[in-house]
Amino acid sequence: MVNRPLVPGVYVPTVAFFAENEDVDVATVEKHAAYLAKSGVAGIVVQGSNGEAVHLDREERNTITSATRRALDSVGATSMPVIVGTGAPSTRETINLSKDAAAAGGDYVLVLPPSYYKGLVSSAALLDHFRAVADASPIPVLIYNFPGASAGLDLSSDDIIALSSHPNIIGTKLTCGNTGKLTRIASQAGSSFLTFGGSCDFTLQTLIGGGAGVIAGTANLIPRACVQIMELYRAGRVEEAQKIQAIVARADWLAIKGGFVAVKSALQSYRGYGQQPRRPCVAPSSEEAAALKDAFIVQLSVIDARGSGIGWNHRVTRLVLVVHKLSVYVKTEWAMAIVFVLHEPVSRVRTSSKELYNHARGNWPELVRFILRGCYGVSLSENRIGPLDREQLDLEVMLRGFWNLDVQGGRGSMPFPAPSHGIKAECPMVRVMVVYYSSTWGFRRDARSRSTIQHQATSGDQLSEASLSSVNQGATPDYQRMEKKRPIAGHEYHFNGVAAKPRIRDELV
Repeated sequence: MVNRPLVPGVYVPTVAFFAENEDVDVATVEKHAAYLAKSGVAGIVVQGSNGEAVHLDREERNTITSATRRALDSVGATSMPVIVGTGAPSTRETINLSKDAAAAGGDYVLVLPPSYYKGLVSSAALLDHFRAVADASPIPVLIYNFPGASAGLDLSSDDIIALSSHPNIIGTKLTCGNTGKLTRIASQAGSSFLTFGGSCDFTLQTLIGGGAGVIAGTANLIPRACVQIMELYRAGRVEEAQKIQAIVARADWLAIKGGFVAVKSALQSYRGYGQQPRRPCVAPSSEEAAALKDAFIVQLSVIDARGSGIGWNHRVTRLVLVVHKLSVYVKTEWAMAIVFVLHEPVSRVRTSSKELYNHARGNWPELVRFILRGCYGVSLSENRIGPLDREQLDLEVMLRGFWNLDVQGGRGSMPFPAPSHGIKAECPMVRVMVVYYSSTWGFRRDARSRSTIQHQATSGDQLSEASLSSVNQGATPDYQRMEKKRPIAGHEYHFNGVAAKPRIRDELV
C-alpha cells in the first residue's frame, strides 16, 4: 500500500457522475478527478454527502474509488490521497466498507456517526463505534461531524478530542459550522490530528482557528479560488484573503441552499457535464437551472477572474470584462478582435487561439449575457450600464488578482473611466489591448460636456495626459450616443514603437 500523507490544504468531495440510465459514468468520474488534480488541491474525497454515497451500492462505491485513483495516477498526481466515505448504520458495515475502500485504492476513510437509531445509541456506545472502526480499518480514519446528514447528531468537541488519542484516528471534518468547536479541537487534539472545516464559506476562519484546511463541496466549481485563500493566508496577506473569502462565501451559500444538486447543475453549466443525479433526486428544470446559473454567475465571475478554473471557455470573457467599457454595443467582431491582439498567455491555459476564436464566435450571446447582466448590472432592455455593485463585483480584487494591475486612486493608463478607481496597467497583454483599442475605438462623453474624446495610440503604452485628465474627471460616458470605429482587418497598431498587425497565434502558452 502506497503511503500518501494527509497534508493541510483544500480537499474536494466530488459529486458522483451518472449516465442518463443512472449507471455510474466512469469516464466522467475520471475526467473530473483529473481536472481537480491540476487545480492545486491537496486531495479528493469520494462517497461523501456530495458524492451521493447513500445512492450507491457496494460495487459502485468501489468502482468510483478505483476510477478516481486511476485518474489521479494518469495525470501524475500519484501522491495525492483519496479519502473515501464509509459511514453506515452499523459498525459491522462501516468496517466492511472501510476494508473495501482500502482495497479499491483509498488512502483514508471518512466516517459519519451511525444515526438511524440515534435515540438508542448512548454517547459511550458512539465513541466505542468509532474506536472499533479505527481498530479494524486498514487505513486511517477521519471523523465526519455533519448534523444535517445524521439526524441532527452533533459530536461535541469533548467527544472528538477523546477520540483523537486513538492512533488510527487522524483527523475530523466539521460541517457543523461551529468555529468555536473547531478551534477547541485544533488547539487540544495535538498537531498530528488534522481539523478540517466542512465548507469553503469559512476557510479563512478555519485557518485562523488553527484548522488544517477545508473539505468543501463548492471546490468542485472553484478549486483554485479556495486554494488561493489558503495561499494568501500563509503568505500573510490576510486582507486579500478576506476579500476572496467574502466572494467564495456568497457562492458557497448558493451551493449550500441547493445541495449537491445545485453543484451538479453548476458543473453542467460551466464544464458541460455532471447534472444527472440518481432518483429520487432530480435535476433542476431548465428554468431552475438557468436561474441557478445566473445566480452563480454573479459570484463566480469575479472568482473566475482570479483564475479559479471554471473553464477556459471563460478566458475570453475575462478579456472582455477588462475592456468592455469601451462600448456597450458589443458585437461578435469585438470578441474576434480581442483574440487577434493576444500577446500574452491567458492564465495558465494551453489551447489554440483558433479554438478560442471559434468558442467566442459560437458562444457570443452567452458571453454578452455574462458581461452585461451577470457581472455589471446592465439592464438588457435599456442597454445601459447600471451602478457598479461592489457586493457583486469587487473590481479591485479582480484587477489585483488575475490581471496583476495596481489600483492607483484616480489615475491610470486604461482608455476607460473605472468607477472610483484609476488603473495602471502592469500586464503586457493589457497594454497591447489598450493601445489597440485606443486607436480603433472611441466614445463620447456625457452630453453635458458637449465634447468628444477620441483616444489615440501613442508610440508606447501610455495614453496622452490630456486624455487621461479628461477621463479621470469623473464624467460618465453616454453609451447611448457612443461613437465607435470598427476594427479593420490588417489594421496596424503600435506597441513600444513597433508597428504590428493583428494576427492569431498558433497557441496560447
